[in-house]
Formats: sequence, structure tokens, C-alpha cells
Amino acid sequence: MKSAAVILAVALLAIVAWQHRTVRQLRADNGALTLAQAEVERLQTELAQAKPQPDLSDEIAKLQVENRDLPKVRNEVRQLRDQKQEFERVRADNDRLRAPTPVTNPSRATARSPFIARNKLSNVGLATPEAAVQTCFWAICTANLQMLQQALMPVETETAGASLPNGDLLRRATEMGNKMTGYEIIAQKTLSADKMQLALRIHMDDLMEAQQILKRVGNEWKLDLRPDAAVP
Repeated sequence: MKSAAVILAVALLAIVAWQHRTVRQLRADNGALTLAQAEVERLQTELAQAKPQPDLSDEIAKLQVENRDLPKVRNEVRQLRDQKQEFERVRADNDRLRAPTPVTNPSRATARSPFIARNKLSNVGLATPEAAVQTCFWAICTANLQMLQQALMPVETETAGASLPNGDLLRRATEMGNKMTGYEIIAQKTLSADKMQLALRIHMDDLMEAQQILKRVGNEWKLDLRPDAAVP
């Protein structure tokens, strides 16, 4: 009997010890839950007091629409800039064309001839001063040296009896032909039955105006480029 009482007492002590440990653990768990609940309540309070964030979706959508049209606007600006530059160039050309041209003895000057473009030039012979000028420019633009020789008064060279235009003249004629886009006769004056003075406007990169003497040799008119034939 005594042995059974000892065993029972030991079992009761074990049960009591287990209960104490369980109570301590429950108290610890309850304390942790209490702290967690307090933290949750604090966070809920902060969230409730925080200012609501604005909805930026409408602003973002607006910016996207504006950026979508930006390349189109830039292209339109570039086109307007190019058109402005072209307009200024055309206006400058018109101002040069409208500028008054001095004419020797204007009371005897004839009306100006129409503009003849480079691609409209042709060999029209040498029967008149106007035809001789066009034929000369045609020969220059087509590098037809034989016809150029016929359209010009002979220029003496170092070789006896030579009548071809000199090398410097041919070089300058070729340079003019490469740049020329057309010409017009803006005035003319009869100096004698066999001598005519024409005022020419030659269209190149820049407009060039020149007074040119032409002489009749037989039935043909020729441009006289010799130094002693300068316009008085």
C-alpha cells in the first residue's frame, strides 16, 4: 500500500508540473497575441488617418495621348520651316528679277524678249542678232565648239591664220554652260546697219547681266567678244 501511495504522489506531482508549464506557455502566447492585436489596431488607425492617394490614371492617359501626337507635330513644324525657306528663296529671286536694269538710250530700246530655258535652246542659225545669241548659248550648253566658232567673231591667236576662239574663252564658255539655266534679252540698241547692242540677263546660280555687241558679217550675225569691241 505504501508503494502505491508513493507512485500516486509522484504522478500527481508530474501532473501539477505539467499544468504549471502549460499555464506559463498559455500566458506567454496570450501576451504575444495581445501585442499583435495592439500592432494591428495601431496600423488600422494609421491607415484610417492617412490621406487617400490621388488617382493618376486619367493624367497618365492624357499624357499618352499628347505624346502620341508629338511626332506628327514635329513633322509639321519641319515642313513649315522648309516651306518658309523656299518662300524666302523665291521672293529673293523675284526681287532680283524686278530690279531695274540700266539701259543705254532707253528711248530706242525694244521690249524684252521672253525667258528661254536651257532645255528650250536650239540651233536657230545666225540670220538675226536674237537668233545668233540663242545659237551661241545652245553651242555653249551642248559643247558644240564648231558652232560656237561660227557664232563668234574670230579671235586672233598666236598661230598665224588661226580663227578659233582661244583656250581661255573656250574654258569660260564651258563653265558658263555647266551653270546656265536660261537667258533673256532685256533691251537692245541699233548702233548701225551692221552693228547691234543687246542687254542680256543670264540665269545661273546668281543672275548675271551683260551688254553684248553683235556684228553682221555677210548674211550672218556674230557675237563680238574681242577686247576692242567693248560696249561704249
